[in-house]
Amino acid sequence: MYSAEALKMKLGLIGFGQVGSAFAKGLRKEGFPHIVAYDKMQDTQQYGDMIKRRAKEADIELLSDAEQLVKNSDIIICVTSASVAVESAQQILPFIAPNHIYADLNSTSPEVKERIANLIMETEAKFVDGAIMGSISLYGYKSQILVCGDGAEIFAKALSTWGMNIRKIGDKPGQASALKMVRSVWAKGIEALLIESLLAAYEYEILEPVFESVCEMMQEDFATLANMLITTDAIHAQRRAHEMDEVIRTLQHVGADFTMSQATRNKLQWSANLGLKEDYKGEIPNDFREVLAKLAQKSH
Repeated sequence: MYSAEALKMKLGLIGFGQVGSAFAKGLRKEGFPHIVAYDKMQDTQQYGDMIKRRAKEADIELLSDAEQLVKNSDIIICVTSASVAVESAQQILPFIAPNHIYADLNSTSPEVKERIANLIMETEAKFVDGAIMGSISLYGYKSQILVCGDGAEIFAKALSTWGMNIRKIGDKPGQASALKMVRSVWAKGIEALLIESLLAAYEYEILEPVFESVCEMMQEDFATLANMLITTDAIHAQRRAHEMDEVIRTLQHVGADFTMSQATRNKLQWSANLGLKEDYKGEIPNDFREVLAKLAQKSH
């Protein structure tokens, strides 16, 4: 049984892509009573139909603008992208009030989260810096989320009640994002290495034995991970390239070497420039072999 307080809770999602829709669908299945969303792309020809379909599948209401979303929310979660994280926060500033909790879960540098925190805290609302550590494609709304900031404890307690996997790691905005940025040196690097290696194998017509060898090295269940990384790269390469810009800034901030991070960023941008997201109309394909075939075709 949920408490009366939990049943009155109102959640607003800024951004209704893969992450926002996964959160909404999972929470609604748990019985979360009131979820609304706003995505600035919801009325565009390119992505509007997909966003509206996802909203219908999740059984949530899409609102017409950011003002309406704020007025119909207690907790606001921003899951747009790193490149528009500050802009997304700025658009809600005229409407947000001290009773609100604003959680930015975008993959940005700690410095960007600190900037957003300062904007939000000027309104006396509470701020949460959140880092999604698990794969949304694999774990959905139950993906691990690390949080910090003055609203972190309330945020974690409120949404963990509904089955989300949220853990507070500190009070200072930027700590959660720093953790994710540093881990992304490895995680995004593996993605870029997979594409470079397996695309070469595809060109030499030795894809299957090379892929099998890689899986043996990385344990059998790595096949699921590898497929997820490459199929989602087709849709999210541009966003991940932006995230690597934030990773590089994070490493530069402490004087760390970022050679592989720069190479990863360049590879992801190369992939994004080939336009697979437009080909697939924002829908993640099922098999990495199909993606590699398209990359090979478009890169010649």
